Amino acid sequence: MFTIPRKGQIRDLLHTVTVGNLTPAQIEASGEGVYLSKDALESAKQSIEIVQHWQKIHAPAYGAPIPNTSQIATVTGDSGIIPVGGTVPSSNKTYLCTGADMLNNGVGTLNATLGLTDGAGTFVTLAKITGLGAGGQGAFDVPANVYFDSSVYLAFLITSGTAGDASLQAAYTEVVQ
Repeated sequence: MFTIPRKGQIRDLLHTVTVGNLTPAQIEASGEGVYLSKDALESAKQSIEIVQHWQKIHAPAYGAPIPNTSQIATVTGDSGIIPVGGTVPSSNKTYLCTGADMLNNGVGTLNATLGLTDGAGTFVTLAKITGLGAGGQGAFDVPANVYFDSSVYLAFLITSGTAGDASLQAAYTEVVQ
């Protein structure tokens, strides 16, 4: 049975554990009895301080770009969902999309969508380009912090026009995970 901590007692529950050995389960167990009432405010503040300290040691750079891993992948338009670079990203790596655009190498108008796919036909839209004329180049308005990996990855979908006229590009970088 878990005893609900008194005001300011969170640190007492963890007094025998170093931050280096502290686990997320221990953080959760010590803080789950903290309520949002005024008299528990001190315990809530202490829980936040403990979590922030833990993050500085265990995940100091999560999501930060790894130097010299940025790349730009180019793929020619085709029917269906097209993975960025034409292939599924490497496993055990996480990437951050930093930008994407499309060139129209044909004479007609193109529409395209940038999104995430699981490779099984599911596609989630992130940004669109509509009405890109012949010889034009347009940027996808990519939302901030679009992370992807080998299970759900960045892909393009030509929604109208001659798919083979499109040249799609995406810039991305590997991040610390």
